[in-house]
Amino acid sequence: MQKTKKQHYIPRAAYLRRFSDTHYDDDKQNHLIVYDKIKKISYRSNVYYCGFENFLYETDTLPPNCIENILSEFDGVYVPLLDKIENICGSNSNENALVLHNAIEKSNLKFFTLLQYRRTSKIKRLCDEMEDTPDLFIYGLTGRTSDGQISINDDHAKMKNDIIVFERNMSNTPFVLSDHPILSYHVNMDSYGTMNYRFPLTPWLQIFVISPRSYEYNIQWPYRNRIKFISNVAHVNKWNEHSFQKSNRAIYLTPGYDFNLNEGDSDFLTIKQKD
Repeated sequence: MQKTKKQHYIPRAAYLRRFSDTHYDDDKQNHLIVYDKIKKISYRSNVYYCGFENFLYETDTLPPNCIENILSEFDGVYVPLLDKIENICGSNSNENALVLHNAIEKSNLKFFTLLQYRRTSKIKRLCDEMEDTPDLFIYGLTGRTSDGQISINDDHAKMKNDIIVFERNMSNTPFVLSDHPILSYHVNMDSYGTMNYRFPLTPWLQIFVISPRSYEYNIQWPYRNRIKFISNVAHVNKWNEHSFQKSNRAIYLTPGYDFNLNEGDSDFLTIKQKD
């Protein structure tokens, strides 16, 4: 079997395409504005050439395209759920409106967001730096079912009691997407490995997952599984800056806007609307 060269760690149809201003089936027709932290330049690119690494999931211990095919199947399954969330949050003018109605949907959303953290090239690079553990990235991402089939590790059971808040961006500044998407802005690691994290789903919608062990839990409880409006652009800028800091190399932005780096301060990111 021929190996797929461009293996996307940010799924295109399920996720990356949501930050484009078009949604064609052919992602070479959908575009994003990209900022490269290494070269310190921004440019326009189509979605197909974003969020990938050549042969990222290939290893001598598994058949060619094994993980790539499994992830592609997973991504397709989650498109309807993410479409539903985007449509409900985008069309509802009522703050505190209920978004998801059953435990399976909420569980699937937590699994999808957590998977986006574990499958990126940044995590692979960090794993590869641990030279005494070959293929640590692959072992952390995959496991085997009871009948011996390769599968994606599902360890999000510890998140069962975490609540989800759907933060709708009402400002005039969009959320950006990092090549390492999860924003662990408020981290609360403990012996259970729990943490709070934010996950930008679209330029105008962010998912906030909160552990019951966090001080934020009681604060956010009234908004559990509901829409919360975010109007303060300072908050949006703060989260965008965190995306910039935690990214591996690339930041993605919806067309119609561009990146604005303060001269002489490459560690500060803001967004400007194009003229």
